Amino acid sequence: MGLPISLNFRNKKGSYFIPAFLSIGLLHSIFSQNQDFDSLYKEYKSGNYSHVARQSKLMIQKDSSPERDLRFLVLYISTENKIEEMDKILETVYQSSEKRTAHLTNAMYLILERALVANSQSIGEKWGYRFRQDAEASSRYSDGLYYYACLLFQNQKEKDALFVSNLALNANPNVSLKNQILNLQSAINKIQTNKK
Repeated sequence: MGLPISLNFRNKKGSYFIPAFLSIGLLHSIFSQNQDFDSLYKEYKSGNYSHVARQSKLMIQKDSSPERDLRFLVLYISTENKIEEMDKILETVYQSSEKRTAHLTNAMYLILERALVANSQSIGEKWGYRFRQDAEASSRYSDGLYYYACLLFQNQKEKDALFVSNLALNANPNVSLKNQILNLQSAINKIQTNKK
């Protein structure tokens, strides 16, 4: 069965080929996306966060393909003020992504950090659980688990916080983070002892 007539391109030997105008269009799209990112990243470094949040959100919403450039997602999560909006966009991207790329797990890490600061319990727990499941290859895995444990502790889920903090300890944290995890565990143990 051949390709649809509008895409049925064959050379004289009968082999399929991609016409130059399709290749140029694809290259232009990739180059244009890199230019857009570079421009937004310069705005980010200049501190123009509201502009970066708006534009990166548009770029994410414009491209719903599985191959979308998730660097825009990281920029968006880094600059958006409203945690509920971050959650909606990240949820959409997460559900439509087949792979858990470094950019996606970085965005999950960033929303965990933001949820901890904003004391957003349900959002933090949702992304903490997913980060624990999906981000084991991330260089920030132990940090993300620590944030997740802190969120659970804030939510008075000491048993779960202790479990996740043990996972963080087993994920080879640096010395500073290891000390923070041990301090958290000490606080958890103190509360559990007082409850008995």
